[in-house]
Amino acid sequence: MKELIVYFSQNRIDAYYLEKTGKTLTVLDYHRYKDDESFTQFLNKRKIRQGKAVIEDRETVVKSVTAPLLFSEDVENFVTNNINEYFVLDPNDYEVDYRITSIDRKLKELHLMLTASKKETLDEVRTLFSRNRIRLTALSAMPGLLMNIVQKENKNSTAIIRVVANSAWIHIERQNNVFLHTAINYEDAEGKPTEDTLENIGYYLNFYSRQYFGETIDQVIIQAEKRFEEGLKISLESIYDGDIGTLKLPLFSAKESGLSGTVEPEEAWLQGFYPESKLTYNKEINYATKRDQYIKSNRRNSAIRLTAALLLVTLLIQGGFIVLENYMKSFYNTELVQVPEDRISEVNEILKEATANEKELRKKAEILRGISSENIDYTGYLSAFRDRLPREASIDSISIHKTGIDVSFYFAKEDSRTMDAARTVLAINSTGLFEPVRMSGLSMDNSQEYLQVSLLYKQEESISTQEADGGSEGGTDGL
Repeated sequence: MKELIVYFSQNRIDAYYLEKTGKTLTVLDYHRYKDDESFTQFLNKRKIRQGKAVIEDRETVVKSVTAPLLFSEDVENFVTNNINEYFVLDPNDYEVDYRITSIDRKLKELHLMLTASKKETLDEVRTLFSRNRIRLTALSAMPGLLMNIVQKENKNSTAIIRVVANSAWIHIERQNNVFLHTAINYEDAEGKPTEDTLENIGYYLNFYSRQYFGETIDQVIIQAEKRFEEGLKISLESIYDGDIGTLKLPLFSAKESGLSGTVEPEEAWLQGFYPESKLTYNKEINYATKRDQYIKSNRRNSAIRLTAALLLVTLLIQGGFIVLENYMKSFYNTELVQVPEDRISEVNEILKEATANEKELRKKAEILRGISSENIDYTGYLSAFRDRLPREASIDSISIHKTGIDVSFYFAKEDSRTMDAARTVLAINSTGLFEPVRMSGLSMDNSQEYLQVSLLYKQEESISTQEADGGSEGGTDGL
């Protein structure tokens, strides 16, 4: 497999043309971006029409998050609805994506790595690919690639210290989950990190030990420019007693490109594009598509898949019905085969039931086709509606139509039914997707066992106006 990978940093843009054969990774060609003309020549030389990219900067923010055990389609909603709790950033300046790092089924928990990257940087990458007519299949952030590298080490805990130019990134993982990812200034004196730089690195290594009651990181991996590598290793040995190593590097192919030897040590991240283990829910950090477009595409694809599945089931049943009908007809020829009359009656009942089932399935398929063709985001309404409901409210029945949702709630706790009903109304209103529900009809003596509500979808104009005014909850201060 051969492919293009482009590295974007604050100082340079590098393009690598790679070949992966088994566990061997070879760099067939390399290009340092100067202008579109030379870049186009590089692409045409290799007949490249698509590729991947990775960004590395000091502005990308990483968070480790624990969430309840959710289905893959629900994780997206969880991240979207809880972004404000994890990031205090301007949503106009950053895009957020996530990766599921591990699942704890005993505790019923998911562990996530969230990354927030500058929109300006991401748009520069997308624009370069679009301008040169290359399809961008994946746009990752460096923390995601470092995670793939660490998982190959099969250790309980690992720290990667990555040094490029005057920046150092410290990436620490424990049991496949991100513990910390941060950037510091890297200052070098006589081939070694300065005392301040070494002190900063030591602070984060010791911070891990404090958090885990004296536990020491199993190993430290240096991924630094060659000029820093030896001096950094010697300095680390004075503050860290564990294993200190470097990564095996991909090879340049002298045969194809005229280049020889290995790539630079800091370029070992290339291996991170090829994880050895399957990703949980097959979800990697990927900014190739803008988040709002990705969410809409996911919902649209889900509706299409559902409709296609129903149509396939309908066709299979219809085909089976035809086969069954032809088979059963053989019992009607009583001149050739002596079939008892009660057997013929039994066959007629089977055919009658099969015909009724076919009509019912056709009717349901027509309904689903109608839903998928309507320009209404039923999935979005249901997700927002479900996510906001208090746990005390159980849905007794629900009916969805073009203008809204009719729903009946049941409240089991006899001593708090009035408050539970009020919380339910407030939760519905907080979605901002429906016309406001009034509380005037609520009983105040806890006798409100059921609450029936007809929710009307808000018109797009009123929703847009509400978003412009800060939303039903007063807006947000940032991610």
